[in-house]
Amino acid sequence: MDKQEISDLITSCCDEGGISSAGVIAIAVSGGADSMALAHCMKEWNRKARLVGIIVDHKLRAESSEEAKTVAGRLEHMGIEARVLELKHDGITARVHETAREGRYELLIEECKKLGASHLFIAHHADDNAETVLMRIAKGSGTKGLAGIPKITMRKGIKFIRPLLEVSKDRLIQVCKEAGVEYVTDPSNEKEKYARGRLRKLKPLLEKEGLTKESLLKLASRAREDSEALEKITGYFLSENAVLKLSGTIDIKRKGLQEAPLAIAVRAISRGLRTVHFSEYPPRHDSVMKLYDDVMRETEEAIVKTLNECLIVISKKWVKIIREASLIKEKIPAAGNTEILWDNRWLVKIGDVPIEKGAFITKLDNPKKKIVKELCPNLFKQVPHGRERASLPVIRTDEKILYIPSFDCKDAVSMRFVSDFGEGVGYGTSV
Repeated sequence: MDKQEISDLITSCCDEGGISSAGVIAIAVSGGADSMALAHCMKEWNRKARLVGIIVDHKLRAESSEEAKTVAGRLEHMGIEARVLELKHDGITARVHETAREGRYELLIEECKKLGASHLFIAHHADDNAETVLMRIAKGSGTKGLAGIPKITMRKGIKFIRPLLEVSKDRLIQVCKEAGVEYVTDPSNEKEKYARGRLRKLKPLLEKEGLTKESLLKLASRAREDSEALEKITGYFLSENAVLKLSGTIDIKRKGLQEAPLAIAVRAISRGLRTVHFSEYPPRHDSVMKLYDDVMRETEEAIVKTLNECLIVISKKWVKIIREASLIKEKIPAAGNTEILWDNRWLVKIGDVPIEKGAFITKLDNPKKKIVKELCPNLFKQVPHGRERASLPVIRTDEKILYIPSFDCKDAVSMRFVSDFGEGVGYGTSV
C-alpha cells in the first residue's frame, strides 16, 4: 500500500464521518511508528489545516516524561503543533493497559473540546485489529465483537477516526523510514504479563494453525457484515415496538421482545440500555441474557433490575429503561451562551441569562415540588414519574437551583435528548 492509498483511506474516513478538512484536526500521538506515520500522512494529506498532535504522558515508565517531550519536538519539526498532557495517578496496579487507556481517552476528549476539534484521529492499524479479534475469540464474543475495531465511533461528543485499519504495522514503519520520521518503542507492549504480549509470543504457532492476520481480518469483515444486518433489523424492530419518551426513558413492548428472535430481542435491550446511558462497550451478554429471561417469565408482578447504570422495570406490557439518578455523579461548570453535553444524554443550551459564579449542571434529583413548579411549571405534567424526573439536568449552585431547562429549544435555557449511541435515538415517537 503506497502513501496515496493511505491518503485515500484518510479521505474516505473523513467523508464517512462528515468531517471537513478545514479547522482544527486533532491526532492522538503516542510516539510509536503507527501514530508518527499517521501524523506524517495527515500532514501530507492536508498542509493547510491546523494539525495538533496530542501526547499523553502516562507516567507508567520512568522515562515517559522525557519521551513525551521528545515526541513533541519531533512533531513540531514536522510542522505539527504539539500538546503534552499528563495522566495523573498514584500508580496503576490492576488492568494497567485498560485503566491507562480510559484515563488517556478522557484527557484526549477534554483537550479536543478545548481546541474546538470535533474529532480525533487514532492510529489503530491492521495488526491491532487482528489482535483484537483474536482476543475476542478467546472471550467468546458475538458478531459485534468479532467485527473488530470500528473505523468511526463517538465518545462524549468527539468522533474517534481510525483510518489505518487496513494498513499493516510493517507498512507504517516503512512510511516512517522513508520519510525520515523517528519513533519510540514501548517495551511494555511485548511483556508477557499483558494479554497482547502473550498473544504476540504465540503468533508463530497460531499462524501454523491458520490463525494468520489475514484470516482474522477476513473473519472480522464477515462478522461486521452479519452484525450490521442484525443491527438494521433491530432498528426496524424498535421502530415498531419502542417509544423514546420526553424524559429520555425508553419503553419497549414486552410482548414484542417475547415474540422476537432471541438475537434481535437481546440487541434491542442492549441498545436501549446504551441509549439511556451511553457506555463505550455494550453490557455483558450474560447480564443482558438474565434480563431477557426475566422478560420471558410469566408473572403478573413487576420485576425491577439494574444494569448499565439504568433502572429496568418489567411490567405486564412494557420493559421500561430509566437512567438511574442515584448513580449520576457528573457535575459540569455552567456558563451563559453555551451548549453543554451532560451525562452523554442531554444537550443543555444556555442563552444570554445570568449564571452565578460556581454554578454547575447536575441531576435534578427530588427537590421540593414548590421549587419545580416555580422554575418549570409544566414539568410534572410532561414527566409525571419522579424516577424519570430525577435524572434530568438542572443548573444550580451548592445553595439553590437556578434553572430547570425546558424541553422547548426556543427558551433561554433548554435541553434536548441526544445520545452518543446515535442509532438508539428516535424510535417510535419524536421527542
